[in-house]
Amino acid sequence: MLIAAMLLAIANTAQPYPYMEQLRAAEKTVDEAPEGPQKIRALHMLALAQSFVGEAQRAQETNARRLQEMKPTPQQHTEITAQVGAMLADFEARDALAAIVGQAQNRRIVILNEAHQVSQHRAFATLLALELRKQGFGYLAVETLDARTPGRVADLQRRGYPLAEDGFYSKEPLFGDFLRRSLAAGYKLVAYEHTAYSADYDGLAPVDRQIQREEGQAQNIMDRVFASNPRPRVFIYVGHGHVNKGLTD
Repeated sequence: MLIAAMLLAIANTAQPYPYMEQLRAAEKTVDEAPEGPQKIRALHMLALAQSFVGEAQRAQETNARRLQEMKPTPQQHTEITAQVGAMLADFEARDALAAIVGQAQNRRIVILNEAHQVSQHRAFATLLALELRKQGFGYLAVETLDARTPGRVADLQRRGYPLAEDGFYSKEPLFGDFLRRSLAAGYKLVAYEHTAYSADYDGLAPVDRQIQREEGQAQNIMDRVFASNPRPRVFIYVGHGHVNKGLTD
């Protein structure tokens, strides 16, 4: 009776996510979107929807189409290829998991990025999180979680698995498994997405919006981890270029 009551309580509180409806809507949006930024955005959302239902190959193909829509010139393509080749010239291929774990032994922060449309990246992130946990890493910071509702992240922490309403990318099955297994290993989750944009957000240039987001995310991590624990060990999981390393004045 107790188990039945628990299952009924979960069924009454958890909101199902309409995976197939979202996929069909994304397909329709791509078909109707005009060429240019709207088409590029629509293709990005379609690739995500495809990855959410396990269509890994189709998601990759859609993303390739999105890149083609951005229409790089032959010169730009050549320059980018040359830059990537120069970056990789002095490196040797190694097992990624072993290499990162080895380098993390004396570090307190590890940052890993994913391509949001590639679900397999979450499988690797899970393996890395479990190995880092053995080294004493205790915080897992992921940008997907929604901390705007009071108590939501704390409820997720106690529950041990995400609901559809807990975040966006965490609706994808492998991301959900990443969070479940990390919680079971003893991680404390940290939601660090920036939501407190300035009132003049719509008038900002894209680069200024991005700066505001990056600074806000960094501040959230400082406030929610380092303010109460001066020497934590944190695994930060990000998307795409948020992991970029650069110099500032």
